[in-house]
Amino acid sequence: MSTSVVIAQGQTVTRQAVRLLVERAGYRVLAEAADGLSAVQRVLQQRPDIAILGLQMRRLSGLEAIRRIHAELPSTRIVVLSALDSAHSMSVCAQAGATAFVSMSGELSELTAALDAVRRGRSWFPVTADGLAPAPGATTSEAAQLDALSARERLVLSYLVKGERLRYIAAELSLSESTVSTYKRRLLQKLNATSVVELAEIVRRSEADTSAHDQPAIAADRNLARLIVDALPFHVTVRDGTGRVLFLNRYGHEALGTRAQWIAGTDFIEHAKLLGVSADQASELQRAFSDAVRNGVPYRSEIMVDGANGIVAALHWGAPLRDGNANDTMLCGSINITEQEEAFVVLREKLADAEREARQKDGLLQHFVQTLAPDVERLGALIANQSSRAPTSSITAATNAVMASLRTTLNRYALLARIEEDSSARMLERCAPAAIVRATIEEARTRHPQAQIDLDIAAPRSAARAAFIARPAFDDLLGLMIDAALGAAPIMRLVSIALQTSARSRGLLDLQLVVQAVPPGSRKAMRTTRATTRTRDDWLLPACRRIAEKIDASLESVDDGPRCRMVLKMHLQRTQDDIGG
Repeated sequence: MSTSVVIAQGQTVTRQAVRLLVERAGYRVLAEAADGLSAVQRVLQQRPDIAILGLQMRRLSGLEAIRRIHAELPSTRIVVLSALDSAHSMSVCAQAGATAFVSMSGELSELTAALDAVRRGRSWFPVTADGLAPAPGATTSEAAQLDALSARERLVLSYLVKGERLRYIAAELSLSESTVSTYKRRLLQKLNATSVVELAEIVRRSEADTSAHDQPAIAADRNLARLIVDALPFHVTVRDGTGRVLFLNRYGHEALGTRAQWIAGTDFIEHAKLLGVSADQASELQRAFSDAVRNGVPYRSEIMVDGANGIVAALHWGAPLRDGNANDTMLCGSINITEQEEAFVVLREKLADAEREARQKDGLLQHFVQTLAPDVERLGALIANQSSRAPTSSITAATNAVMASLRTTLNRYALLARIEEDSSARMLERCAPAAIVRATIEEARTRHPQAQIDLDIAAPRSAARAAFIARPAFDDLLGLMIDAALGAAPIMRLVSIALQTSARSRGLLDLQLVVQAVPPGSRKAMRTTRATTRTRDDWLLPACRRIAEKIDASLESVDDGPRCRMVLKMHLQRTQDDIGG
């Protein structure tokens, strides 16, 4: 197969001429790019054998594009085609990772010779005016060029590499803005740079310059650091001082898939769009990042993304890479904490449920204390009267009434104890729903002889069919529903009960039971003199709901004092034989 090529040049005419030349020479052009950021993205996406890059490009300088491509794809050979053909430019390109340099001031056909040399594994750097040809990896004289600057130029340079605006620098140095602009232009020319970003890189390289024997150790440390970052099981990036992505680790590449090719060179706003993070959160991250860079300190922030697949939570963090210097790059990462966030919500709900149950139990205890106390006092008074004189029939009747009230309260305590147990909900018996309801109503009439309880069975034949029912729990539930409809002090009250059952497929029997207090103003209540104002008993409905939950039934209820209505629905398993109901 022919050798593949990606072309990146800022000028459209130059780019088209280069494409025509290399295709005639037998090379296969995979893609083109008009700026530095697009060049990096195209090369990482296409993975060509050779990349032809210019140095003067928008959005990202050609020199920075060389560094990023060489770091991500060291097997891709880079050929520089530029009019900036000084020895310094060639040397800097070689140090950044370029394999060849072709000057646009000469014949363009020289490009094919350079491509052929690179394809055979050789480098290509022309001899400059001083008779020297810079070799790949050669060191530069940037430190000497920096030393040659005047004191005022170095001062202006220090402000520029910090990212300060020209207006601010002019105010700080008592200069005009045009003078500062002149200094900036002069610094770019003297240091052979095309942007302030490159000026900052030159300053950093000069500050980090070490002796030759230390370089292998530094390179080894950097390789080890990169291996460690690649091995981290979460999204990690390296960003420059403005927040733009310089490096994305292997986990990030795998997690983002095809989107990873667009990450290089993006800032927080652009990065957020790719990940689905809102613009507001991206702006907050950008502010936190800028503050951390300015102060040379770590930072952290939580991100919440509410998307179509639910809420995704992440912990984003960043830390300076070297000595807390505000000009240094930052190591940033994002850790998915969705499971922890969901666990927090679940724990909070459980805590709320526990607090609600505790309040209900506290209210229940207070209710029983208030219920028992008068009966105990009455019983004590009756016993005192009986000890002082002979018992009478009225005292005996009063004593029996108090004992009956105490028995009712104790029975309720026993019922609550059964509710807390799961055994009653698992004890299934073969019986007919209508028979159970009738038996429970008779028991309730015995407990409340002055109350009127009416039963209406919508489908007697179906209600007489046998089904498996958790009999003890169902008995307790129906009894409590009747008590809840009667309310506190259940005397002279009317309650209506409607039972409806219907057979369903797969051997099921649907049951619906409606229990409600008859309103005092209704016609049915007006036909009798026993209807009185109803007051609710607060502990009963929570207990009903607890039992319904244990037997896999649903209970809908309304109780606002005068009005009380409960609807119980459940699915029962039918048996083969019927039982008379």
